[in-house]
Amino acid sequence: MEAEESYFGKINITSIANHQAYNDKTTPDPELTFKFLKYVHYSESQQLIIWLPDNGDLYNEISLFDFDNGALLWQTNISQILNGSIQLILYTLPIAPGKYKYRITKSTGTSHEIFFEKFERGIDVPEPGKPINIAGDADTPSNSIQYRDGFGNLMPDEDMILREKVLKKMADKFNRKLVYRDSGRSSKITYSEGDRQITFHSEMGILPCLFYIDIPPASDWVINTGFTLEERAVVLEFLATTTLRDQTTSDCRYEITDNYIAFYKIK
Repeated sequence: MEAEESYFGKINITSIANHQAYNDKTTPDPELTFKFLKYVHYSESQQLIIWLPDNGDLYNEISLFDFDNGALLWQTNISQILNGSIQLILYTLPIAPGKYKYRITKSTGTSHEIFFEKFERGIDVPEPGKPINIAGDADTPSNSIQYRDGFGNLMPDEDMILREKVLKKMADKFNRKLVYRDSGRSSKITYSEGDRQITFHSEMGILPCLFYIDIPPASDWVINTGFTLEERAVVLEFLATTTLRDQTTSDCRYEITDNYIAFYKIK
């Protein structure tokens, strides 16, 4: 992932909230606690691992919100990212420094909320479980600095504009997807990220190659896709790994070259 879209600072999980559904059940749903969470930080990778307190089939969605303004940044069905029966692995490298909240909803109406803060790279993380002001007034005008020019006109808040741009890029990255359109031996795969799209063509291969996806070489990438050359590796990795998951079985592998991505059956 390119440097401006990878944020290597550590994460501090500050608090967890459980909201029980109002129903006629005599026994409340199991609650999520700190013992169900593990944050793993490497030099070039990081992830938050969640073990759900109940079977994953009983859950609906997981959502990521910006804590300060409540904006929804990402959302997916639990079934799409469930490992086994209760484990979720969330890759947190694309999350910029700031305060956030994960919300996990259950079919019964119960929900779990995980509050955390992402820091700038090199900053030490506070003590685990240090609380944040969940009922704070961060959105009130008194907490924001306003700048005016010599005529008294309100000037734009450059820090807020930059933050909104970062959040939009994060939301686009989290919500990227592939759409497959089959037509016999050939097919089309459309990669979507925000308001940008790339359509790739796929053809059946000759064994041991099951099929391959044509990709523009690095020399023609920008003019053919509209994405920067720095984004190329990220897009192709997502294209390869997602297609491998969606269109093949567990005994397959992929290989990325400058002109194509090939999918092979593992011998």
